[in-house]
Amino acid sequence: MIYQNSPTVNVVDYLPPLSSFADLAKYRLLQPHYFATGYFAAGAVVTAGFEVPGTWVPTLAVDPLNASAAAAFYAAGPRALSYEDLNQWARGNPQDQFGGTSSAVIPRPVTFWKQTGNFYSLTGLGANFPPVGMV
Repeated sequence: MIYQNSPTVNVVDYLPPLSSFADLAKYRLLQPHYFATGYFAAGAVVTAGFEVPGTWVPTLAVDPLNASAAAAFYAAGPRALSYEDLNQWARGNPQDQFGGTSSAVIPRPVTFWKQTGNFYSLTGLGANFPPVGMV
């Protein structure tokens, strides 16, 4: 805490411990995304509470980079596979879907949904979560 005292004003500011910032969900974008904070190209790393709202539901086109992100990705579920499916992940030298190009090579995601029969399970950071059925 920081205390600022004067004869007329007593202000108390609370600064959260630095360890709480380490718990914020971080994602690598596998495809370009638009957020209220702006455009982010494929390969960008975004943090919940900064570039994206803390309540943001991650799309399937992200790679969770920490335990908090993996938990949010799991909670969102596999969903109906659509345009944001991992199959759309750009390999090699990805082309920006919004007209531009990107020279960055985006690493293959570590954590993604894998179908086994009628169930989906996460790989990588989410491998400890139980499989879920598709709705």
